[in-house]
Amino acid sequence: MSIYYAKKLLNNSNNTCVAVKGNQVYESNLKGILPIITKLKENPLFFQEADVADLVIGKAAALLLIYGKVGSIYARLISEHAIKVLDKYQIPYEYEKKVPFIMNRNKSGMCPMEETVLSIDNSEQAYNMLLEKIS
Repeated sequence: MSIYYAKKLLNNSNNTCVAVKGNQVYESNLKGILPIITKLKENPLFFQEADVADLVIGKAAALLLIYGKVGSIYARLISEHAIKVLDKYQIPYEYEKKVPFIMNRNKSGMCPMEETVLSIDNSEQAYNMLLEKIS
């Protein structure tokens, strides 16, 4: 039920990411994987069983949410790489549009975060690699 609430909050705001966990709501308008990784650093258990709605879910975001033990995911845009890893970890998800991969901000190639984790499926390893990448 709260995936619909998270989706509604995302669609009726300027947020890029919304997470609903019981009566707790997390909303962010940060770009890329920052809403997820920032919250994970602040509270590693927050996403456990939470329902997350995000504008874009690539493999990096998917692995971070898997690391956080997310309950379910809604994405406006999702990459095939994200779908593969979500299926592998049996995370329920829904999406509006699927693309082969997430583009970088200037649309000249693959998102550097997705590229960073392309060859790995281990969520803890992905978390550490992505933390290093953004620092």
